[in-house]
Amino acid sequence: MKTIYLIRHAETEALRDGLLAGSGFDTPLTEEGRSQAKEVGKLLANYEIDTIVSSPMSRTRETAGIIATVIGYKQENIQLNKLFVERSYGPYEKISFKEFVKEYENNNLLDGVETTEELYERVARSFDWLRQLDGERILLVTHGSVGRMIILLSQNKRHDEHKNIKSIGTAEVVELTLD
Repeated sequence: MKTIYLIRHAETEALRDGLLAGSGFDTPLTEEGRSQAKEVGKLLANYEIDTIVSSPMSRTRETAGIIATVIGYKQENIQLNKLFVERSYGPYEKISFKEFVKEYENNNLLDGVETTEELYERVARSFDWLRQLDGERILLVTHGSVGRMIILLSQNKRHDEHKNIKSIGTAEVVELTLD
């Protein structure tokens, strides 16, 4: 059995500005985000992390790298995996998050958005990969939508229940068990 410490990346410029940032918008961390990552590192310093895994996007890599430095983990040992990349929002990348939510709630989305079912299936494949990793305590730095799907899967819930899962805050740690 593995313990997963799931973390959503720290604050980004897009998040600060209220913009939607999926897999097509690789926005950097803010100074506040870097500070958040350091604080999470201090929190995790005594957790004896065996492995750090990150989405390859810059906001997650930077968050993981800052945490690694704080806890004394070698940055070159951080494992990157595309399965943990944020959901693709297609034509909605870089627009107001509120505008996207309005379109989403009206069931009026344009083509090119990764569906929740597609995201769920991608994240489900990641569980097999995580189970094969060395170590029992894994720090996983990923994104908001991916994090929700990981929580759903860990609770054996369906993809269409994602609205019932609380959003993970920036640099928030959620502890899960992976059988």
